[in-house]
Amino acid sequence: RGISILRTLYSTITETGPSQSLVWFAPDTPKTSVYVPLDHRAASGVSWTFSKGNHQEFDRTAAWWAFGFVNNWMQLNYEGMSEQDVYPMMKEWQDNIDAEWGEARQLDPKLIKDWQMHLQEQLAASWWRLADRLVWKYNDMSTTTPNITDRSDGYPEWYAKMIGYSQDVHPIWVQPVPRPDATLPGYVASTVVLPRAWDESAEQWVDWA
Repeated sequence: RGISILRTLYSTITETGPSQSLVWFAPDTPKTSVYVPLDHRAASGVSWTFSKGNHQEFDRTAAWWAFGFVNNWMQLNYEGMSEQDVYPMMKEWQDNIDAEWGEARQLDPKLIKDWQMHLQEQLAASWWRLADRLVWKYNDMSTTTPNITDRSDGYPEWYAKMIGYSQDVHPIWVQPVPRPDATLPGYVASTVVLPRAWDESAEQWVDWA
């Protein structure tokens, strides 16, 4: 089953061995999160911001809410936010963490604990800044940058075409078509036949198109 979905609370990657046990922890959805190391020698090295979070109370002191907010706001313009903002920041943080951990893992357990907690607090603060930036950058179905104000982020032409968009003011009832428009981007011709309905009484698929 998929683990990187909107309702994912957190994910872990575990490293075990005779000399060291380590858990990489990422709040919220893995696809838009960053993994931080939790070393067994610094078991209490979890910052206050990484140890709280309640579904029923939006809390700016909780790292989990920072990642959850960003992931939810991205649904307004996932392509734009992922490519321009979130993914580059994820890569930068993950690369830095991987590089720093190579040295930090050699430290005394007390120093590892301090490093872990400082890292978590810095990451959470950075993600809240990202969240704030996404709010003003992607607002009212438009994009604002230092050089552009309120650039409309309309639906792509292929999508408007697919749902039958036109200048007609009457309601449009979208229905299946025998064959998709082959000019749509990414179109791949079907190689199998699938049924359209399930007959409960006969307990079989019907209306094979």
